[in-house]
Amino acid sequence: MSNSNNQILELNHLSLVFLSGFATQLFISLCCIDPQTGYSANHVIKKNSNKRMEKWQICFNHICMKLFNNQSFRCERHLAENPQNWKDPYFVQSNLLLNHSAEIIQSLKTSALGQNTRTKVDKWFEFIIPIVKESQLWKRFPNKNKKGLNRIVVQYNKYVRSNNNAEEKHSHKEFAHFSPMLLFIRSMFLIIIHQTNECVKTDTIFTEWANLNALLINELFQIDSYKNKFHSDVDNAEQISNFPCPYIHELDVKELFKLWDRTAQRKKCVPVDKIFMRIVYQINSKTRKYDLQSYNELDDEGEDKFYEDIIPDLENSMKKLLKNILNCEKQSNFQAKKRQKAVANEPDCWTCLFLFPVDGNNHMYAN
Repeated sequence: MSNSNNQILELNHLSLVFLSGFATQLFISLCCIDPQTGYSANHVIKKNSNKRMEKWQICFNHICMKLFNNQSFRCERHLAENPQNWKDPYFVQSNLLLNHSAEIIQSLKTSALGQNTRTKVDKWFEFIIPIVKESQLWKRFPNKNKKGLNRIVVQYNKYVRSNNNAEEKHSHKEFAHFSPMLLFIRSMFLIIIHQTNECVKTDTIFTEWANLNALLINELFQIDSYKNKFHSDVDNAEQISNFPCPYIHELDVKELFKLWDRTAQRKKCVPVDKIFMRIVYQINSKTRKYDLQSYNELDDEGEDKFYEDIIPDLENSMKKLLKNILNCEKQSNFQAKKRQKAVANEPDCWTCLFLFPVDGNNHMYAN
């Protein structure tokens, strides 16, 4: 874990794992609306696929919690010192947005940042207000934190005006991997991974919070427009082009479709473990590309190798997950005929927890 004053701007293991999980859910949710694969007539396959997604989410949360111990920022560790904090997701998320903003301003005061990084910092504060402020999520934030967010944006604008022409033109440092959208995704995932399974299933506050974040993500990233484009010419799809989040817009979709085969998915469960790892490898490749092509100098920490360090652990976790999944499915298929009627009455969509919006019954599905 870096002790740098610029920790908030640097490449971070945990953020990239969050991004890989986000991209996995995004890709699968887009695939699930494809009438040739997503709405399988085989209800046993559908039910097992839903279970796979749930088990993957639990495994993913466990991976992230292990990383949290060494890859958390100071403000995040402070919140984690009191486990009761996580029971109020609005309190935690607004605190994270407030404290992340304060850390960014501190980086501005202690470092001469390059123009590309400054532009992305501008986008972070433009995102906090008015985009988040105009969402339903904002209305649930505690008043104290809303006032704090308003104040810190005013503070940032004053700092920019007073220092606009004061900085020297040399020795500016760029942070190739800082992304305002990824930082917001991080704020969501930190809350998700700290929830217990019981909380996820029964806590109405958490469910409401997750729904509101899903709707904001849907609007922010224009998920609906990608649903329409994604399957218009799926056999020739190469990228999720123009997606406003780092690396995702450069994912090789054609390669991912080798794992999500239209014919195979009518008879087989979604290979979530393989899709996740393929995305991990692709994002790792893109981190190097950003370092080598986007900026002339690498970060002092050697960011081009940073994500590779944890890939073996991710692979081992996915192998254990798959073994567990296959054992469970073997038992489930043994009793498939008995369960056929009950499964047939389930919603005609595939579960994709937390991020991709909501059906009429207030459950989160990729639809």
